[in-house]
This record gives sequence, C-alpha cells and structure tokens, in this order.
Amino acid sequence: MTHRMVTALLALVGFLISLYLWLWKVGLIGILACGDGGCETVQLSKYGDFVGVPVAFWGMLAYGGMLALSLLGLQPRWQERPEPTIGLLLLAGAGVLFSGYLTYIEAAVIHAWCRWCVVSAVLVCVILVTALSRRRHRAADRLALVPLVLLLQRRDHLGIGERGHVPESVPGGDVPEQTPHDLAAAGLGQVRGEDDVLRAGDRTDLLDHVILEIVD
Repeated sequence: MTHRMVTALLALVGFLISLYLWLWKVGLIGILACGDGGCETVQLSKYGDFVGVPVAFWGMLAYGGMLALSLLGLQPRWQERPEPTIGLLLLAGAGVLFSGYLTYIEAAVIHAWCRWCVVSAVLVCVILVTALSRRRHRAADRLALVPLVLLLQRRDHLGIGERGHVPESVPGGDVPEQTPHDLAAAGLGQVRGEDDVLRAGDRTDLLDHVILEIVD
C-alpha cells in the first residue's frame, strides 16, 4: 500500500506541473516561472506539440492515469491485486521513454532546457522504479510461499491426519510415522501448532489459496 501512496503523490505533483505548463501554452496564464527563459523556448518550439496537441496536455493525461491507478490500488478490494501496479508500469514506462526523447531534443536540437520538463522526467522515472520495486517484492513474497505449498502437498501425500500421524499402511508399503517437525527438518519448512489449525478441509483450502497466490 505504501508504494501506491508514494506513486499517487508523485503523480499528483506531475499532473500539477503538466497542468501549469498547459495553461501557459494555451494562454490562460501569462507568466511561466522558469528563470532563464529556457521553458518558453522549449514550449514554443515545434517539439512543444505532439500530433497537434501540446505535450503538456499529454503529460496531464499520463499523470492523471497514474494518479487514478494509484488511488484505485489503495481501495481495499484492489490492495492485493496486481492490475493497478501493472497499469502503472505501462504508463510510467511509456512516460520514461517519451521523457527521454524530449530530453534528447532539448539537449541536442533546441539547446535549451525546460526546468519543469526535467522535474517531470525525474518524477516519472521515480514512479517507474517504485512500481518495479513493488513487483519484485510481490515475486519474492510468492517465492517464499513455495516451501509451504511443498509441505502441504507432502502432508496430503503421506496422509498425515489431524494429530500428525500416518496411517498404518499406504499404497506402496509402510511409511514410518512423521510429524510436521520431521518434515520441517527435511527442509520443507518449520510448522508449529498446525495440527490444531489445518484440518483436512482447511488444509485443502489453504493449499488452493497459496497456489493461486503464486500463479497470480
């Protein structure tokens, strides 16, 4: 949830910067605070528009989308779902590529720097890194569930009951009694007090839930 709060704040700042530049471009405000005049040079160049629309307006749309996705991800039903983060990755990735192109144009073609554009480029890069970090953390969390899945599958295969005992005979020969701690010692993870929690039906439901979390 924290990463979505961060991306929401960054996207809001980026949206306000784009709004400011767009309002100046369409003549609704008369002064563009920039310092050395580079912002006006960049905004009034032919690269200040993209397919006939001010670049700042496209920035408003992009940051507005990232803000909406971040706020959506903060809602209870979406907090654990990956879709908002994936959407952020797509929008921020496109934003980074476009910002990189504009930065090159400023340096190599226009020979002027728009400070607001540079700040916007930094913002979208940070949003992308934050979203990528979240995806890596989710992957690590799911990987950590693998030993639990293996343990539950092993318990079901051996037929371990509610008290941790194996039936006297199973297909293929006798299997010595094993407790959850025996399985943990074998490298499948340590389980404490699970006999009182993982009844037959509950264990199956938990196994299904964990598998879904991993493949999600």
